[in-house]
Amino acid sequence: MTTPRTEWPSTPIPEPIKHLLNKFYSLGDQKSDDASRQLGEDVFTPTGQIVVNKRTINGPAEIAVSNHGFWEGIKTRHHEVLKIYTCNDAADDLMLIGSVTWGFENGQIVEAGFCARAVIDDSYSEKPKLQLYQGWIDPSEMQDALKQQ
Repeated sequence: MTTPRTEWPSTPIPEPIKHLLNKFYSLGDQKSDDASRQLGEDVFTPTGQIVVNKRTINGPAEIAVSNHGFWEGIKTRHHEVLKIYTCNDAADDLMLIGSVTWGFENGQIVEAGFCARAVIDDSYSEKPKLQLYQGWIDPSEMQDALKQQ
């Protein structure tokens, strides 16, 4: 999620888009099925996609169940967006750089960097939605920590 440390681009980002990004990361960092459902229904368009590395998740129904089994061995997850770049004046195509921290059931904590592209639909409205979230991350440290559970 964005924090006071987040560096924003010189191109103004509308407040509804800032709220959308915060909602995306806030819901994505929760374990509950309800948070996953809200992510699919409230954050993404009906044809929205999440692509992380080689995994593609299409539409609200798939997004709503995309975290099933993911949280096994993981107690907490927290994304922090450190810097945002805009690819155009409409601020509806963004690149984000950040870090994600996982807390594991055995007490171990692992942090990794990530970058992501966020394409926003209806960016000038009061309720924009994500059309695409495409992320890249090296999951090896997280996977190693899970093996130690």
